[in-house]
Amino acid sequence: MTRADEEQQNQWWLVVAAGPAVFMASVDLSIVTAALPVIEHDLGLSTSTAEWVVLAYLLPLAGLALPSARWLDTVGRRPALAFSLTGFALASLAAGLATNLGWLIGARLAQGAFGALLFALVPALATTAVQPEARGRAMGLITTLGPLGLISGPVLGGLLVEGPGWPWIFFVNLPVSLVVLLAGLRLLAPDVPLRMPCPTPPGSPRRPCSVSP
Repeated sequence: MTRADEEQQNQWWLVVAAGPAVFMASVDLSIVTAALPVIEHDLGLSTSTAEWVVLAYLLPLAGLALPSARWLDTVGRRPALAFSLTGFALASLAAGLATNLGWLIGARLAQGAFGALLFALVPALATTAVQPEARGRAMGLITTLGPLGLISGPVLGGLLVEGPGWPWIFFVNLPVSLVVLLAGLRLLAPDVPLRMPCPTPPGSPRRPCSVSP
């Protein structure tokens, strides 16, 4: 195979399209910190209580990282991307519309759960979109966008809080999710649909449940 053929098989557009999903999920790790004082004031919260707005996103990310990766091994990349992005966008919309602490924390928990899916899925998309010789470059792009999102979060959050208001730290995820979703649907071929994994004994390989006719 010639170098031209290898480059032709590398789906760099898919890597570039999936990258903003990691950036977006990373931004949400830090963007809320700039808005906490305003959220405290608007919702009548104490500082210690408002910290749960941050923790509610972090806890699912930590707890669901491994289960998300195992589940993604049993389903297709295209439906998994659609599911995770749609869920993240809807959770972001709910967070921006929150009028009390319980609502906001519930939305943030959902954001974190779908964010865990995105963090597990995007690296898999990047490594399977290119030839083995190019996987280092693909992963380099993805791993650069994660820390960049963390750094950008407080700056972007400050601008949004001072401008349209704190709900927009969540609403900003909607156009990003839509762009990545449309690109993914265009670039990824239809494959294995979403399904629940079968219960398996400890130590056994995870596999999808068979569907009865």
